[in-house]
Amino acid sequence: MEVPYQLQSAADEQDDITITRPEYEEENVITVDFGPGVEASLDTVGETAIVVARDRL
Repeated sequence: MEVPYQLQSAADEQDDITITRPEYEEENVITVDFGPGVEASLDTVGETAIVVARDRL
């Protein structure tokens, strides 16, 4: 599974955003740490995750 371009681009612009891609036998996972002071919310539609992160506090 590839990291979506928009997410990778945002991570490249901020030093404290970390993206990891652990792979397991039957699934791929993308994990994002937005760093300190970011409030994020998550919605799911089927197997798609929609994450909205608010400005840093």
